[in-house]
Amino acid sequence: MLPYSRFHALFPSAMTLAARHAVLDEALRHICDEQEVDYGVLFARDNGLPGPDFFKRYRVNRRNEYAALVGDPRYHNATLKQQRLIAAAERARVYEHAARRVEDGITLAMHA
Repeated sequence: MLPYSRFHALFPSAMTLAARHAVLDEALRHICDEQEVDYGVLFARDNGLPGPDFFKRYRVNRRNEYAALVGDPRYHNATLKQQRLIAAAERARVYEHAARRVEDGITLAMHA
């Protein structure tokens, strides 16, 4: 996981937060469609959890999973414990996705 402080250190201090996040969003879209897996879950605040933007995307992209764990997102916000469960589940998806991409790359290289 990448702490947000290390992410922000990659950019010039004069660059706005909006511009930094635009760069991140574009990079993540090149890796994968966020509705399949959300690599943004690999960023971590001091408490080890991703930021609020990840949880907003999760509520939209995985609405049924969110509702099953937390309840209707119109009325319920995830507790810290629930956020940890959500992050762990999405990180597992990311790791599986990355492993498949590596395996696909190895298979392609062997047949080249």
